[in-house]
Amino acid sequence: MDGTNVNERNGTATPAVNDYVTTPVITTLTTADTTSLSKTHISDTYGAADTDVRVGDIVEYELRIGVQEGLTNNLILTDTLPQGLAFEGVSHINGDTSTPYS
Repeated sequence: MDGTNVNERNGTATPAVNDYVTTPVITTLTTADTTSLSKTHISDTYGAADTDVRVGDIVEYELRIGVQEGLTNNLILTDTLPQGLAFEGVSHINGDTSTPYS
């Protein structure tokens, strides 16, 4: 057929039913970031009731991170200790006391 067919759907919207081609649909979904992080002094070798830490004390901290429901890949939590403190080890993660932690 030579020329343009006036009944061909080409997306020009003339007439209104000529909507064969439309612009891409773009949807933006905004969600609240509910990630949380806390670090709590649990105890030390001087005494649980005393919050002061002294030279030579072994201090137990609890780190908690809360992430959104779903899959979180490659999460790295880094706790930078103040000068003069040394890392002794992990006591447990999610109740597991040895690797691999879950």
